[in-house]
Amino acid sequence: MTNHKPDDLDRRRDEIVADLSARIAGVSGGGGLGARGGPLRLSRIRLRTLLLPAFALGLMLYFGEGGAAPLGVEAAFEPGSGGAFAGFVEVKPKDRTSGAGSPTPADAGAPSAAIPVEPGDMVGTTDGSPGTLTLGRGRLELHAGSRALLESVVPPRVRLISGTAVARGQLRVLTPHGLLDLQEGELWLGISPEGLRLTLRSGEASLVSPDGAGPLLVGEERLVR
Repeated sequence: MTNHKPDDLDRRRDEIVADLSARIAGVSGGGGLGARGGPLRLSRIRLRTLLLPAFALGLMLYFGEGGAAPLGVEAAFEPGSGGAFAGFVEVKPKDRTSGAGSPTPADAGAPSAAIPVEPGDMVGTTDGSPGTLTLGRGRLELHAGSRALLESVVPPRVRLISGTAVARGQLRVLTPHGLLDLQEGELWLGISPEGLRLTLRSGEASLVSPDGAGPLLVGEERLVR
């Protein structure tokens, strides 16, 4: 009697190889049908492989492109009544006078529209009333002659380069003389040839400087050289 078991194994192996080849060709070619004409079912591993890029794309669309601020986090500069600049946008003082030469009630002291900004943008106020840089829960009010560099939106961080400013809310302010971390409240600070003058008007804040690190006391006036 002839033994057919080796032939059966070879035939079964050829069927398996053909079936796998048909499945691979069907999925990669987009036909969606195997050698027997039935629909192919993707394995869990293949489904995860297809879904992960889609999930990553969804995250990119939700949080924005190129490191932009997440949805709901505002980063904008609102000029005052005088001259100011934000990034490549320059705001010139408006002619708010009527025909008689006096400011109209509607225009007197009215600020310009807010200008969207992003990390790397320089903002400042050249004259007139202060302009306000808003970073999420923090704000930095820049007085005339002041300029600052927006470094980060999350966490909110700005570098004060020159002039005087008032920080409010939750904000980190870098200066040539130290790092100020305002958790809440209001902090006045100004840069001059003497150094950095600061006063914590309310809330809670800390200072990191070459002289050391520590919290600030409400009402305390400090000069950091």
